[in-house]
Amino acid sequence: MPQIINQLRIDVEECDTPWVEMGMGSVPLGSPHWCVYYNSQVSAALEYDGKTTVLEPSGFYLIPPGTEGYAHLLATFSHFYIYFSVNNDDLDVAPGIYKVPAADFVLEVIKELIGMDPSTRKQGAGALFCQLVASYSISRLMLGEIENEIDPRILAALTYLQAYYAEEISITELAEEHSLTREAFSRLFKNETGESPYQFVTKLRMNKARLLLEGSDKMMIDIARSIGYKDQYQFSKAFKRWTQLSPTDYRNRHRLAALEQP
Repeated sequence: MPQIINQLRIDVEECDTPWVEMGMGSVPLGSPHWCVYYNSQVSAALEYDGKTTVLEPSGFYLIPPGTEGYAHLLATFSHFYIYFSVNNDDLDVAPGIYKVPAADFVLEVIKELIGMDPSTRKQGAGALFCQLVASYSISRLMLGEIENEIDPRILAALTYLQAYYAEEISITELAEEHSLTREAFSRLFKNETGESPYQFVTKLRMNKARLLLEGSDKMMIDIARSIGYKDQYQFSKAFKRWTQLSPTDYRNRHRLAALEQP
């Protein structure tokens, strides 16, 4: 007689990719559902039980129901999450923030979900993709494949850079504060976050510049100085390298798109 396998059923409640502004501060966690959280860049940290976990793009973060904590935004960016329920009372997992290593094929599915129209994610292939990501995350958790938290030296550096990105940053001095050479610090930073310190600071500056270009009439030189650039030329060059558009073209396209919306 064939053996009957007791299957888990996963019901996806919500799947979304909201654009979240850093200025909204800390966001309380706590949900009756499971949550898969993923960011393609280092842009948020989750706090639970006195410990802070910076979200890295090398894996998923699985949050069991009833986990009470806070999400701290490190940069303005688009976040990806799936809320779901599991029909198995025997799946007894303590509250917390669990990092589950992500296979390449699951990351590809995530990218497809992020690029989908919101309504498409709720049906057909989108719904199946959401179930796949949720199922994979639960299976990795059940197998005990949990990674350690981010190095506390890099967590401290991320907190500092988020607060002072608009000022002149010395990576050498930041490394020396943690008794590391610049090379060792930069290598550790990239291993932990997937980005170099320079890339992380540039991302913070560019995200702030995009908000200012979209929501204000500030002159380019004022925007440049407010995010840490000495002159307009330096800012424009960096912005175009980051977005493939000049700051003026970016502002004009955003305003044109806003006018065309019904």
